[in-house]
Amino acid sequence: MGSGGRLGTLAPAAWLVALALGAAAAAEEAREAPAAAHEARALEVARRMSDALTGARALRATVEIAYDAVQADGQAIEFGATRSLAIRRPDRARVDALDRAGVRRHLLFDGRQLAFVDESRNVYATTPYQGELDGMLDHVQDELGLPTPLAELLATNLFDLLSQSDSADWVDEQTLGGVLCDHVAFRNPETGLQLWVPRAGEPLPRRIVITYEQAAGRPQFRADLRDWDLSPVLDDALFAFTPAEGAERIYFRTGDLLPPGVSALPGQGEGR
Repeated sequence: MGSGGRLGTLAPAAWLVALALGAAAAAEEAREAPAAAHEARALEVARRMSDALTGARALRATVEIAYDAVQADGQAIEFGATRSLAIRRPDRARVDALDRAGVRRHLLFDGRQLAFVDESRNVYATTPYQGELDGMLDHVQDELGLPTPLAELLATNLFDLLSQSDSADWVDEQTLGGVLCDHVAFRNPETGLQLWVPRAGEPLPRRIVITYEQAAGRPQFRADLRDWDLSPVLDDALFAFTPAEGAERIYFRTGDLLPPGVSALPGQGEGR
């Protein structure tokens, strides 16, 4: 563009403002469609994504997460981790997590037992559980008290969960990492959910944001997902658990009385 062009005369800061205003105007123009059309489009995106995820017998992905921890004074402090996820339906799962402080943790499910490992403390906890992934994820959250913000992505009724939201809205088109995505939002009284799903190719979510609407400070959980593989070869050995030499066994806090002299899982129910 020549120097006589309108944008060519703007200082860098003003040029950025002009771009932002242009993007906002485009988004506002996209939102002029009737609300019913936005809802139908959001549900169509949710259907495509759900069919891809629930139709996979096995999958792998890498997830970069960040979450807010609201302090006593009301300030939200961000923490985060990298998680590697592997599942094989109907009853195998493994999550390997490395947080920003360098702590490594693992959750393994082999169809008969759940195991949690904290390498930094050289401790582990196990509990029997026999069943499929949906029930296991509910058990982890409801009975063991471990937060599972992304569990719904692995649920076999994912589309039903999304379609039962109080509101569904197609927001606009956005580009993430060079990929054009549909940006959609769902909301219930307790949580707001945003998804960015590619328009072309496999409709696997690239970004997820969850807002806890009723929690103090309305904290958020954010996740960027990459390295999707819907046809991995996952052997049984990947999900099997053997305690490391010298590791101490601890116990999940389930409300049951613990054996004398044993420890509960440290930090259980905290963070995300």
